[in-house]
Amino acid sequence: MINSAKRQGTLTQSPSLRLGIVSLFVGLAGACVDTVWSAYLDSFFHSIAIVGLVTGVLSLFAVVFYFFCAPLVERYLEAKLWPLAALIVLFAYIGIGNVTGPSSFLVGATVLALASVLMYETFGIIVRDSGRRGDIGKIEGALYALNNIGWVVGPLIGGFVAARLGFSPVFFGAAVAMAIALALFVAIRVRPINHHTLDDGTVMGCVRNMREFFSHPELRKVYLVSGGMKLYWAIVYVYVPLLILRSGIPIYWIGIFLFSVALPLIVLEYPVGAYADRTSFRPLFLVAYAFLALAGLAAFFAGSIYTVMLVFFIASIGAACLEGTRESYFFKITLLRDEQRFYGPYMTHGDVFSTVGKLMAAAVAALFAPKYIFLLLFAQMLAFMWVSSRLKERHPRKDKAAVPLPSTDVA
Repeated sequence: MINSAKRQGTLTQSPSLRLGIVSLFVGLAGACVDTVWSAYLDSFFHSIAIVGLVTGVLSLFAVVFYFFCAPLVERYLEAKLWPLAALIVLFAYIGIGNVTGPSSFLVGATVLALASVLMYETFGIIVRDSGRRGDIGKIEGALYALNNIGWVVGPLIGGFVAARLGFSPVFFGAAVAMAIALALFVAIRVRPINHHTLDDGTVMGCVRNMREFFSHPELRKVYLVSGGMKLYWAIVYVYVPLLILRSGIPIYWIGIFLFSVALPLIVLEYPVGAYADRTSFRPLFLVAYAFLALAGLAAFFAGSIYTVMLVFFIASIGAACLEGTRESYFFKITLLRDEQRFYGPYMTHGDVFSTVGKLMAAAVAALFAPKYIFLLLFAQMLAFMWVSSRLKERHPRKDKAAVPLPSTDVA
């Protein structure tokens, strides 16, 4: 159970921008790897359905690991856990880039997936604590914009390096980028203050937080709305690259494609986040899922792989309305005292919906032509658009409209 003393969650400095630079290099490393990830798996398994199944199972491992990761995040300083997780990710990149068979690859990929859970969960809390609560939309928008610079440059680097030198140098380059991010983070000297401890930092305490999180309808809805974005990216980053490979065009086109879909995010995420702070979140979510649903339908009827790539480039305009605002909405509607214990349950949406999206698409690819994955995406995005329409219309303010959640505080 949580002590009655609540975490104030401030930093001795305001290093949001510097943390954004760290996020840029983390994004660069992740983008390099994600650009070749599907192609690398395909070199071992030679099947779209099996590649989707493997990536889905890895995401499922990450979901399960959350129940062991969250107590660590709640009990220890995030500023100490993040460098450890980043170091494990760094060595995982090096190991995966030098494997010789599917078994050793799966071991390395599992380590990478689990360490990434700890790395991203702790970083999210650190960033949230680096600025004023009323500016969360702008902070998150700026963070995602810097992160997406890495996701723009990374695909170009990963795609062209893979085309000329093979897969191993891509993973080595990602390790170098992660080493730079780690060095920058250490140089910032993040020192959270007033970090509370838990009386019950156990797996069962984590389960209880999950149960209380999902007991509130508005948090269930924001969980679904946030998860839909992860489901969408699972299709874009796993299955579209495989279709590019199957079309017979060079592998560097994967890098060009993933470069293009990140461009609108850089341009739009900060102003979108600032707009959401001033007005309302729900219209942005509706516009976003309308864009993504139409993209799935248009890609299904597209006549060439180049048209498919163009469709998803345009759809990124809609994605920018979600990418930097969904997490901001969670913080806006959650009471300060509940943020830390409910942030972990909320963050499971990424791996949960990534798992669901990959496994459902794998099933479709096994039973039908691959293009039917896009029809599935169309139906899924319509469902998330409907959920978005059920969110509260008013602009949530922390001091007036935060969600009144059940508390487990003891006197």
